[in-house]
Amino acid sequence: MSETENILLRGLSIQDLLLIVISAGLLYVLMYIISHYGILLLSSEKAHRKMERIWPKIEVILWITYGFAALVYLLNKSPLVTGVLFIGLAIAGWRYWRDLIYGIVGRIENRINLGDHLSKPNVDGDVQHLGLLGLRLKLNSGDFLFVRYRNLDEYQIRKVSMDSHLHLATINLRLKADKKVDVLNEMIYHDLLELPYVLVTRKIAVNLIHANTDYAEFRAVFFTQNAEDAKLVELAMYESFKTRNQQYEPAKA
Repeated sequence: MSETENILLRGLSIQDLLLIVISAGLLYVLMYIISHYGILLLSSEKAHRKMERIWPKIEVILWITYGFAALVYLLNKSPLVTGVLFIGLAIAGWRYWRDLIYGIVGRIENRINLGDHLSKPNVDGDVQHLGLLGLRLKLNSGDFLFVRYRNLDEYQIRKVSMDSHLHLATINLRLKADKKVDVLNEMIYHDLLELPYVLVTRKIAVNLIHANTDYAEFRAVFFTQNAEDAKLVELAMYESFKTRNQQYEPAKA
């Protein structure tokens, strides 16, 4: 047996292994209590549902953190050294931990949700995706912007679900059948996604109504903030197909 193996065997004492096993068991029991009983203490049903959705991610983070702590402890054989290393990591990565904490708290408190409208000078758009450290904002220009949770205080947040009633819009399109139906369908769907008036956080559907050798007729269904935005979408779609030299006309009702 090599000298290195002897050192490793001498280092892994029964006390060390028991400490790792017992601490893992305590962590498991703690997470079990929180997931089965602690979540029930939340005041509102909405907060309860949100916590149930994000709790699996929290569990993964806790287990990764514990595994790293156990590894460092076994390598250093000293709780003091491990504690110092973790304090250093916490300080070095504080801004990332802060984003994570702000994101969890913001979702539980219903501060930010998909579809909410964020605005500040020179920035205006809708929340399209909520990530672990920040959110993706679709600007009115059609571009995308990543906003970290710690920077949300810079924005004015308008809750779409509370401040306005979403408008279900329908547009009928009759296009020249110079391409395959599937290609035309994809063109319509792609153009809708690019328009700032369309709420991409809601389902978009493009259905074929009728097709022959001359034309194909489609119905596009999507959500906007109001009827005025739906009209702007129809005009924008007209301009989009016009630039492609594609024949366009509103389908007959």
